[in-house]
Amino acid sequence: MKLRNLLYFAAGSLLLSTVSCSHEEVEPYSGPKAGIFIQEVAGTNMTSGLVSSYRDSTNISFASAPAAITDYVLRFTIRTIGDVTDYPRKYSIKVDEKATTAVEGVDYSLSRNDYIIHPYQSTDSCIITLLRTPALRQKSLVLKLKLEANENFDIIFDSYTNSGAWNIPGDTLSALTYAIRFSEEYSEPHYWDWFGNDFFGKFTPTKMLELEKVMGWTYSDWNSGGSGTSKVQYGRMDFAANAFKNHLQKRADGGDPAREDDGSLMQLPGSYAVDYSAYE
Repeated sequence: MKLRNLLYFAAGSLLLSTVSCSHEEVEPYSGPKAGIFIQEVAGTNMTSGLVSSYRDSTNISFASAPAAITDYVLRFTIRTIGDVTDYPRKYSIKVDEKATTAVEGVDYSLSRNDYIIHPYQSTDSCIITLLRTPALRQKSLVLKLKLEANENFDIIFDSYTNSGAWNIPGDTLSALTYAIRFSEEYSEPHYWDWFGNDFFGKFTPTKMLELEKVMGWTYSDWNSGGSGTSKVQYGRMDFAANAFKNHLQKRADGGDPAREDDGSLMQLPGSYAVDYSAYE
């Protein structure tokens, strides 16, 4: 009995010693935080409905937009790796100044963002408002955004394969950056070159956009001019020129004459000419 009790006592002492030692040596969890990356869907398979491709950049042109459109809102998707939480988590995304030529508040706005992965969510949309300014008619601008690690999220990988399935090869895309190139560059449409000069005078992008406001035309309408579905037809040119003349004359009489980008008064040819005598 004494020997058995002694063995029990020794085994219990060893167990207590092991537990005590284990408690002292265990370190708090110090593994990676949740991960974060950018992954925007570019296309889906029309048959299966599954993702077929992604993109890490996009090109936007205001040239195809009606003249009344002054901005364009686009989004790309921020995704996380790890469990969702029941509390909001801030993430960090900054403008890559070295790769960006656009100016915040002048060419674009990020004001619609709170940069939060909301409770019970694993994604967020980064929202950019591109502003349509005359500068875009001269050159394209670039805005590039870049994710950064913070107290809530680690950068676990910086690239991925552009493929909708693991066994399909694809190009390498950035998981950290998203680039937007935007512009509004025009060349003279063939239909203006053929007929427009007689009714509207020398082509300028500014004059074309002002005319589009009056007629509800677009640059695409000019490029398809004369086709059966186009709004721009030779038979409508005289009506359009007179409507445009009245519009320009009203602006001039109201003290707000339309001007070209170089500051000159916007004028039409022949019988469509606007009376700018008050400004001479």
